[in-house]
Amino acid sequence: MKLKDAKIRYSIIQKHYKGESHMPKTKKFDYIISSHEFLTVDLIDRIEEARESTEILAIGVISDELFCEKMGRSPIRKYEERAKILSHIRGVDFVFKVRDEDEIEVKKEMFYYDESSQKRYHIGYAPGTYDLLHEGHIEHLLEAYRQCDILVVGINEDDLVESYKHKRPLMSAKDRAEIVAKLKFVTATYIADTLERGKANNWINEQFGSPIDAVFIGSDWQGQDLHNEEGLNIEFTFRNPEKMKTRSSSYYREMLKKCGKAED
Repeated sequence: MKLKDAKIRYSIIQKHYKGESHMPKTKKFDYIISSHEFLTVDLIDRIEEARESTEILAIGVISDELFCEKMGRSPIRKYEERAKILSHIRGVDFVFKVRDEDEIEVKKEMFYYDESSQKRYHIGYAPGTYDLLHEGHIEHLLEAYRQCDILVVGINEDDLVESYKHKRPLMSAKDRAEIVAKLKFVTATYIADTLERGKANNWINEQFGSPIDAVFIGSDWQGQDLHNEEGLNIEFTFRNPEKMKTRSSSYYREMLKKCGKAED
């Protein structure tokens, strides 16, 4: 049975999404079923297209069991992480678990983040690679977001990443920037071609009328060269070393390689 013919049970949630199109909506509710292990530009485009014609948009994330049944292997990312990341995408009202494609039950799952009004800084800048966007990235950016009014994320350009990681990211800088820009708590993204932050600071000053107040870097960078010739204020966000062993772009890259989905 095709998804469009499946029995659907859902509750309508009244919500106006800030920043959405003013074009008349043709649907009250719509949904997209996702088996994606990692966010892609294609999925982002599908979300934006669907959002144009519906008041409420949900993402159905297939369960680990259904993923295994469809793909013939366990997912690299468990349901909770896949669902949590999708819930933070601009334009998505909520996510729900899909256990059976023939009978879809829409039962919303919400993952909240703190929108504290007690901000320490006006403009925060969070540079990094952000390849294969994962939960560690989300936690890092959320910690930065809680401390600033405006959060700009620096996306390191492909050649720059290769210069210090000695391998190119799996996703292009353009795609990484487009995906990160769709996070609800990110104001803008900037593609950086240098680890020094003078150019980024000038761009941010031009765009927002104010320079960087704080640069947010993961605590795993402590003790390393921070390339802070400009003397900007550095704030470290906590990265749990144990969790990073199984929740980092390098880890997921290795897992994809084992599945035959990525190369060195």
